[in-house]
Amino acid sequence: MPQHERDVAVSAGRSEDNRWHVRKDGAQIWVFGSLVALHSGGEIVGFAKVISERTNKRAQIETLQNRLDAAKRDLQARDVFFARLSHEVRNALAPILNVATLLEHSGKDERARLPLAVIRRQVAQMERMMRDLTDMAKFGAGKLQLIKERFDLGGDLIEITEGIRSQAKAKRQELDVMVPSAPVMIWADRQRVHQIIFNLLHNAIKYTPEGGQVWAHCTVEVDYAVVKIEDTGVGIAPELLPVIFDLFTQENPNQSEGGFGVGLSLVKDLVDAHHGFIEVQCDGKGKGAAFAVRLPLREDE
Repeated sequence: MPQHERDVAVSAGRSEDNRWHVRKDGAQIWVFGSLVALHSGGEIVGFAKVISERTNKRAQIETLQNRLDAAKRDLQARDVFFARLSHEVRNALAPILNVATLLEHSGKDERARLPLAVIRRQVAQMERMMRDLTDMAKFGAGKLQLIKERFDLGGDLIEITEGIRSQAKAKRQELDVMVPSAPVMIWADRQRVHQIIFNLLHNAIKYTPEGGQVWAHCTVEVDYAVVKIEDTGVGIAPELLPVIFDLFTQENPNQSEGGFGVGLSLVKDLVDAHHGFIEVQCDGKGKGAAFAVRLPLREDE
C-alpha cells in the first residue's frame, strides 16, 4: 500500500486515502491522508503526507448507515405486512361476494336489490384497494414485473373510459375522451398502463362534484405518448403538490372516501418502471387538477 500511494503521487501529483490506523496507545483512528511528491531540480527528492483524524465523522457515517439499514428492514417488513393484509382481506371478501351473488339469483324480493348492489360495489372497491396494496408491496420488494407488448394507447384509452363511464353518469358528470385519428403505438405493459389510467380517471371522478366535467386526452410529443386527465374538481392544496405522489398522502385522512392514499404513489411507481414521467398541475383549491403521463413510444434499449 505505501508503494502504491507513492506511485500514484508521482504519476498524478497527489494520492489520497481513507483508512484505519493504530496509534501508539493501541487506539484505532480513522484518518484521511494526502500524499504529494516533492521535487527539486526536476527530480523527486521525497514525499510529504498530511493526515487528519476523522474518527468522529466515520462514526457518524456508520450511524447513518445503521439507520439506513434499519429503515430498509422496516420497509421490507411493511411490504410483507401489506402483502399479508391484502391476501387476508381478499380471502374474506370472496365469500361475501359469493353470498351476494347467490342472493341475487335466488331471491325475488325487490327490496334486496339495492342492498345487494351496495354490497357488490363496496366489495369491488375493497378488492381494488387490496390490489393496489399488493402492487405496492411487490414494487417495494423489487418483484413487480412488466410484460411489455405493442398496443394502441389511444384505442385502449377509449376502452378504459367507456368502462368507467357509469361512475361518471352516477354523478351526472360529463366524461369526454379525445384521441388522435392515427394509432398511438407504444411498447409497454398493457395491464399496468390500464391500471395507471384507471386510477387517474377514478380519482378525477371521485374528487369532481356532481355535474362537473372530466377529460381524457391522448397525444404524441416527440418520443413520448402522453395521456392527460383533467377535471373541474376540488383541486389540490398548494402544500400537497410537492408530496402528492408520496405514499399515504391524503389531504383529509379522516375523510378519505374509502382510500388508503396509495393510488397516486402506485401510479408514479408504475410510470417510473416504464421510464416515463408524470406531472400534476393545479391552480389551487376548487380549480380542478390535470395529470399528464408520458410513456416512451419505443422500447428502451
